[in-house]
Parts: sequence; structure tokens; C-alpha cells
Amino acid sequence: MVNLFNNKLARITADKAADIVVKGIQKNKRRILVGLDAFILDWMHRLFPVSSVRLLGLITKKLG
Repeated sequence: MVNLFNNKLARITADKAADIVVKGIQKNKRRILVGLDAFILDWMHRLFPVSSVRLLGLITKKLG
């Protein structure tokens, strides 16, 4: 699971992620999303709050 995350999902450097987080804090943002996967999961959860949790559980079982 860690290799999948590091090789496929984490397409942003730690420095870039830190910059996004710091800028978000400085602007008092409620949500600070780093990376495309964060945006996708955020919208999926907003649109389908219950279903998204179940779907994520199924995905992690299949991948793990």
C-alpha cells in the first residue's frame, strides 16, 4: 500500500506540499487539499458522504 501511494498517487514533492499547507494556513482556509487525489476524495465525500466511505473501504481491502 505504501509503495502504491509513493509511486502512483504522490506526484507532488514534499516542499511543494509544505508550501501549499503554509499558504493555506496563512489564508485561514478551512480545507487545505494537496494533490489531485485529495481533491477527488474531497468531492467524492461531499457528493456521496456515506457511499464514499464504503467505497474507500472496498478499495483499500482490494489493494491491501
